[in-house]
Amino acid sequence: MHTKLLCLGVALMASTAAASAQNAPAPVVNVEVEPIACYWRTGSPAVRIGQPFTLVLTCSVLDTTATTVVPDQSQLDPGVLQVQPFEVLRGRQAQELRTANRRFFQYDYTLRYIGEEIGKDLAIPPLTISYRVQSRVRPDSAAVESREREYILPARPIRILSLVPPVVSDIRDEPPPTLAAIEARRFRASVLRIVSWMLFALGGVIAVWALVGIARTRRGAVTAVVRHASDAAILRGVSRELADVGRESAATGWTDVLAARAGAALRIAASLDTSHPVSQTPASLGEPAAGGQLRVPARWPRGGDVLLSGSMTTLTLAGARELLRPAESRRAARLAAMEEALASLTAAAYGRGTAGLNADRLDDALAAGTRELSALRREHTWIATKLRGLARTVSGFRTRAWAR
Repeated sequence: MHTKLLCLGVALMASTAAASAQNAPAPVVNVEVEPIACYWRTGSPAVRIGQPFTLVLTCSVLDTTATTVVPDQSQLDPGVLQVQPFEVLRGRQAQELRTANRRFFQYDYTLRYIGEEIGKDLAIPPLTISYRVQSRVRPDSAAVESREREYILPARPIRILSLVPPVVSDIRDEPPPTLAAIEARRFRASVLRIVSWMLFALGGVIAVWALVGIARTRRGAVTAVVRHASDAAILRGVSRELADVGRESAATGWTDVLAARAGAALRIAASLDTSHPVSQTPASLGEPAAGGQLRVPARWPRGGDVLLSGSMTTLTLAGARELLRPAESRRAARLAAMEEALASLTAAAYGRGTAGLNADRLDDALAAGTRELSALRREHTWIATKLRGLARTVSGFRTRAWAR
């Protein structure tokens, strides 16, 4: 009986121990993390004597709230680094990148070999990087810095006037882009994205403007004056026509045809001066100008010629002169001179016969028209037109500001 009770107790103890072993938590496994890891690569496996080549150094250091690795980067500066027998020509540091627990920094050097070893494998010497580890018990506690430690980067072989060093046993693929190249691509992508949004906005503005124009057209007819020739080109054509009439009248005397030509030219100039529309019709190839029309070249890019005609008379000139303000006395005097000259030329062109043509009177009318035309041309130069537009804008702005 006692033996049976003893066996039962041993069995219960064994089962209890087995259950405790199953319910016990798994043991914690610590994984060692390298505080710093570096590697470097060359832009070419083989170089010539004096040929510049690139050497890229990339390092990754631990950077968390509990542990921070602080390397001594002053010894990696291009002006300090020594890699005998190679010479450091220049270099730069790329912008740092950070992840959740690592910090990456990179240096891009330009080296060259100016020695006398030809056809041999030379090694970029090992690089020693000093660093310290800063540890914190809590994020808000002071950091405890360790003693200075060293990380040694192995030597990097490179062939002088050869394809691949004999110690390399693998195939070298095309190297990945550097951090600087990645940052440059990101900047270029950001610029292109901004430009695309600006173009998209511009397209939206143009679409809205087109829709507004369509809506205005549907609401009612819009009167538009087709302008095939600029005001300056029209006035130049009028000036040439009056000069031709003056030469012909001096050579052969005045006729009704010459008077009609001068009158037609002055009517066009008077229409521009009083802001009346000038009829502009594209001239076909070889089409002659009819009576009362003037041919001038069309503006770029259309090209060709344009037939012009004006509808001003002495009565309309007198009405336009009466509507002028007292401050526009000079313009009123010009319109009065054009009115008198146009009356003399019209009477000579459409009077009965040519015996009653008064050459002196017609010469005075032509001279007065030419003089007033010169003043009108000065007012229609590019600079004068822009200044008048600016003055109207400023005046309108002042009027709106005063109304507020």
